[in-house]
Amino acid sequence: MKNRNRILIIISGILLCCTLLFIIKLNEDLMRIRTDWENTFIDRKLFFKSCLFSGKVKSKTFIENSNLPYSLTIMLDSNTLIPEWGEGVFYQYYEFDSEKSMLIFLVSEYVYRNTVENDIIIKKGNSDSIFINDKAYELLSSEPLKWVP
Repeated sequence: MKNRNRILIIISGILLCCTLLFIIKLNEDLMRIRTDWENTFIDRKLFFKSCLFSGKVKSKTFIENSNLPYSLTIMLDSNTLIPEWGEGVFYQYYEFDSEKSMLIFLVSEYVYRNTVENDIIIKKGNSDSIFINDKAYELLSSEPLKWVP
């Protein structure tokens, strides 16, 4: 009986150690994934900040029950250079459609409410702002891991 209890305690200890090692490894993997995502987010945000484009508002979109509910779709002017395909999309935040010369991008509620169809939009390179009918609006948050202000 004593040997049986010892064997059960040893097996339980081994299983507990294996479970703890699995949890530690899983935590390391999740932290690496989080860091990779944060780096990608910062990189794509900097890319979008560097973009230069202009056009007219084609439509506005509101998605109810979403963390990122407001976006604008603009028809790009013919002189706007569409970025390379690899940088042209960061889903939920922006998407360049080169075939239709359109850009869909996330905006704050304030920008959304102050924009109507056919408004002229200008985004200068290396700027956190956009100009809508010659009025400047903050487009990107100054916080590294936040898109809209």
